[in-house]
Amino acid sequence: MSTVTKFERPQAIYDLAEMLDQTKRYGKIRLSRQDDGWYCCIAMNTNTTGTSFEVKSEFHHATPIEAADCCIQRMHAALRTLGAV
Repeated sequence: MSTVTKFERPQAIYDLAEMLDQTKRYGKIRLSRQDDGWYCCIAMNTNTTGTSFEVKSEFHHATPIEAADCCIQRMHAALRTLGAV
């Protein structure tokens, strides 16, 4: 009989945690499960008073990684369009 010495998690959980951790510098991230799937939203940081900027995925993603990846890709596209990257 073997003993587990550390908490083991699937690689996908580590990948999701890393994705969210690397994205947190851009804003506040929300990842949630709705009736029809996973959803991700980033309330982007801005340095201008009175402005706000949100990046969102759709509500129908099959996994949290799909929702986060969609949102992160859209965030990078928006930042490129704004000339911030």
